[in-house]
Amino acid sequence: MKQRTIRFGALLLLAASIALLMLATWMTMVRNRGYDISYVAPSEVYVMKENSYLVSVDSESRSEARITVADQQHLNWRHDASSEPTQHQTRSSGRFSISEGIGSVEVELIPSGKSVELSYGDFPNADIPSVSSVSLPLATSVRYSIRDFAAPPSEWPENEVRQAEEILASLGLIDSMTARDKILRIAAHLHNELDQHRGSPEPFMRRSSAWQQYVSAIGGRSRVYCSNFAEIFAFFASVAGVPTRLVDVRGHLADVPLAAHAFNEAYDSDSNQWMYVDLQLSVGAILTASGRALNGVDILLRRQASNQHDLIVKGLARGKISNEPISEFSEMVNFFIPSEATLVYLWASANRFSVADRALRLMIYPQPAVSIRQSRPNSTLRLLPSYIGAVGFVFSVCILLYLRGKRRRPL
Repeated sequence: MKQRTIRFGALLLLAASIALLMLATWMTMVRNRGYDISYVAPSEVYVMKENSYLVSVDSESRSEARITVADQQHLNWRHDASSEPTQHQTRSSGRFSISEGIGSVEVELIPSGKSVELSYGDFPNADIPSVSSVSLPLATSVRYSIRDFAAPPSEWPENEVRQAEEILASLGLIDSMTARDKILRIAAHLHNELDQHRGSPEPFMRRSSAWQQYVSAIGGRSRVYCSNFAEIFAFFASVAGVPTRLVDVRGHLADVPLAAHAFNEAYDSDSNQWMYVDLQLSVGAILTASGRALNGVDILLRRQASNQHDLIVKGLARGKISNEPISEFSEMVNFFIPSEATLVYLWASANRFSVADRALRLMIYPQPAVSIRQSRPNSTLRLLPSYIGAVGFVFSVCILLYLRGKRRRPL
């Protein structure tokens, strides 16, 4: 009688677990609701663990942080607030806290011949301290590393990496070149080779590696569009020693899906910044008047604030790089990356379309996303049924197998 009751309970648990997993699967498939991604603060995709000085921020008030870097070896911080006088202090390397009137900022200064100036002021429309200059990063927490987003060459087949290295060597890339110069030279070369093959790609391209996509395109076996441009560039740039991530553009405007798009952000190690690169739109980089490279979040914020007049585009055409006014590109960039868009940062993977990889991303480890206009559903609503359903399924199956084995055991 007791075993029968336990078996009945295990069957009920199994049925409930299957129902929860089906619910999680359905929520995963409803991509337009955003259940398959995890929304994060914009500052979190600026900051990488390997290069972070500011390791945490817990601000009770709403404020804006402005960060600049100077060629000194100490930390200068300045606290600007309407209710208190400006504060100044200099520190050498180490970890300490600044808490006068702005919550708590924990700072770790790594000796590098640089100093940091922090300016905090009232910023009533922000839910968290926001970054206006990311020469040195600021975040509510530092969760991600470069490796989370940029796959190293070791993940690709050796023969594909070797052939890519031969092509890169023909471009004259040398170790002494800056990361930005490498990014632009690779972008100009790939754009020149692939631009003539624009169009709808063949179905087999979706399952091909980045190198195979490149070979198929230049061999005339398939056309390429934005995601192919992005995967191919990420592969070549990573082989050249420049970590590069893929960013998907999603979102809805008045229940109408936005134009699907994908672009790259290449990591400029010299300035600790992610650079927006978009071969589909013939953009090698977008720079401010001071020379700082923008990333995808910067473009969203600039677009929302209608503040794009001072930007310069490193345009790509016929293998050359030229400085162009943003007005020549703003219509295309704003169409494909509107302020209503959601930017989804894809996890590093050389085989992102494998069943195991997709299951991991969709059901267990959702990809981080940023939106400054869209509603933000909580991915926990999907992850909780996934976790509970998986645990319940395994537990109930183990009980049933145990009871089955016990019943077959001879007396």
